[in-house]
Amino acid sequence: MLTFILSLNITALLLILFSALKDWAKTQKAFRIALQSGKNMLPILLLVIVFIGILLGWIPNAWIQKYLGQSSGFWGVLGAGLIGSIVMMQSFIAYPLAHSLLSSGASLTVIATFLTTLTMIGMASLPLQVRELGKPITIYRNLFSFIFAIFIGFMIGWIL
Repeated sequence: MLTFILSLNITALLLILFSALKDWAKTQKAFRIALQSGKNMLPILLLVIVFIGILLGWIPNAWIQKYLGQSSGFWGVLGAGLIGSIVMMQSFIAYPLAHSLLSSGASLTVIATFLTTLTMIGMASLPLQVRELGKPITIYRNLFSFIFAIFIGFMIGWIL
């Protein structure tokens, strides 16, 4: 893991250096945009960290282990899939939440299913999907996405 992180950081630094040598003005502009984006995200990210802390403070680890852990079985995975399908959440919020749940005893299968359905199924965007794709395609797309998300969750749990 450490080797991967080091190689990723070295690659990023080399690409930044290449960009700076090629066009310093564009590189500076990209850094300003990235810094502004980080500043804009910081309050939301801090709020999410506080929210996750409060949420995990209210929910005992025993409950998380019982309903989202290894012993939850298919029903825990199905529940995580349904919640992930319904909830509208940005990835930068979902990943820290998933990490906290995993640290509190949730199984990798449940977390993988939650994150997969969160990104693959959009209940909040159903009206848009129906308008653009039509009702039958929207139903098939979300149904097959849900089935594949559960399959992906079980495969990740089995592999890792």
